[in-house]
Amino acid sequence: MSARLDAILRSRSSQEAIADRSYWHPNGFLKLVLEGASGAPQLRLHVWPRPQGEDDVHDHAWPYRSLVLA
Repeated sequence: MSARLDAILRSRSSQEAIADRSYWHPNGFLKLVLEGASGAPQLRLHVWPRPQGEDDVHDHAWPYRSLVLA
């Protein structure tokens, strides 16, 4: 994972591609799509600008894996 992030940080074109497919989600977080396309497996980074309440506002109808970085 670290190598992937290093490659993104070194590549302006990768950063621009990520910016083009990323957006503010209606649930209030920044959704950065690091790899992959819509309808296919993706590597995403969700950035929450402030603490959220106790509710799970980001539930899915399909299985997914998460790694909380901070």
